[in-house]
Amino acid sequence: MKKLFFTSLILFAAATAGLSQSSNDEAAITKIVHKFAMYADQQDTDKMDKILDDHFRSVVNQLFGSKEVSTMDKSTYLQMLSDKKIGGDKRQVSVLKVDQTANNAMVLARFSGKELHFTTYILLVKDVNGQWKIVNDMPHIEKA
Repeated sequence: MKKLFFTSLILFAAATAGLSQSSNDEAAITKIVHKFAMYADQQDTDKMDKILDDHFRSVVNQLFGSKEVSTMDKSTYLQMLSDKKIGGDKRQVSVLKVDQTANNAMVLARFSGKELHFTTYILLVKDVNGQWKIVNDMPHIEKA
């Protein structure tokens, strides 16, 4: 009986620890998504550089009716922020969904600004230091 009790206690503790870690990860993921929008709005390339993975890509499909799929790597994205070609708005962020498996996560979010509205899928990876970084941003962009 004691053995069954201790086994149950250990299993409960392990399950609870997993839920706590998942909750902490979800909070960290949500925070990074808010920072992503804020740093773009502020056109802050130094801070943005720290939350984007080195393999970051932005993929925009058929922007404003075009027939093209446009991609941007991290250095191009940061340069466009620096040149003030993107960003500069003050957007409200709504995280609609977070889906996480181990060190990978997907977020569906909505960024609403004065001029543009973004409904975006953001892919994140947790690095070896336990930090969440954005590896992909795939927005659908509409004029407000």
